Amino acid sequence: MNKKLIYHSLSFRLAAPVLFGVFIYLLILMFFDSLDMLSENFFSREVLFVIGLTFIYFEYNRFVIILCLKLLEKVESFAYKLFIQFLLAILPGIFIISFILYLYFIHIVGFSTIQTELITFNLIFGLTGIFYQLYYWGFTFLYTRNERIILSEGLKKQELEMEMKKFHYQANPEFLFHGLEIIISELHKDKKTADDLINALSKYYRYTLDNAKNEICPVKEETEILMLLFELFKAKYQNAIHCELRNIKKNKIHLVPGVLLRIFQQAVFDSIISESLPFEFKVELTLTSLLVDHTVNEKIKIDDREKSLEEELNIAYRLYTDQAVRITHQNKHRRIELPLLFVEDE
Repeated sequence: MNKKLIYHSLSFRLAAPVLFGVFIYLLILMFFDSLDMLSENFFSREVLFVIGLTFIYFEYNRFVIILCLKLLEKVESFAYKLFIQFLLAILPGIFIISFILYLYFIHIVGFSTIQTELITFNLIFGLTGIFYQLYYWGFTFLYTRNERIILSEGLKKQELEMEMKKFHYQANPEFLFHGLEIIISELHKDKKTADDLINALSKYYRYTLDNAKNEICPVKEETEILMLLFELFKAKYQNAIHCELRNIKKNKIHLVPGVLLRIFQQAVFDSIISESLPFEFKVELTLTSLLVDHTVNEKIKIDDREKSLEEELNIAYRLYTDQAVRITHQNKHRRIELPLLFVEDE
């Protein structure tokens, strides 16, 4: 039997018989219409006897519970378990109560017959035993259900953590291909610029690797890497691409590493970018969210990347907040609202 259940608690095993014993004694006085004797007999031997009898009866019921858990461990039928447990609790319990009453009333008190007492005590203690077993089953049911809920929540958390690890560790081959293509192109034009782009690309991948095991990072840190990506693509698209940061400063606002970079990359790859169709990317920290706004000059696509991106972002944030990532469209602009994650100073 699980050690956490209340029946193994020493305080319960000592306190319960006292409380129920006094209650049972009151019931017996009511049955015999002797409540007027309560004040003079409350601290008498009779009360102590009933409390002691209750203690023995409760311990017997506890023994039945432990015994049934061991003997019926592999039995699948709940009804069968319930029947056997109640049978063992009631029938032998009647014998125990009757034997103790016989010893007490016949050999100690000196009664000649105790038929009425036997019926009264066995009836009251029988009902008490039934309630004891029902309380056990109710408590066990709640405990088992809570254990399952905790286990289920733990599995969900592990699942989310695994999804987050996938998000952190995923490498975008399309971005790597474009980055190398831009660098190779610049090598034929300006070696110094190509060196700067190689440095920017290496910082990006170093940042990705360093934050692979981090759950969150400062917004300021991520935007610095974002600007490196912007410089990389600016070498290709020149004045046709723009990136603007608003209200980004050192503060307690954090985000999941790689989120802004993932959004920027997909926005660039999904857009037609030229002098006649410029691409604008803005990141603004508001009071309620981290707002990303960019132009949408859509290419012809065969897959729904936006839906996939929204699912990935929501998975990444689900572990930290109940607020969902929101993606809306207005006048060829896509707005992505990322929930704010606060980290208090220790």
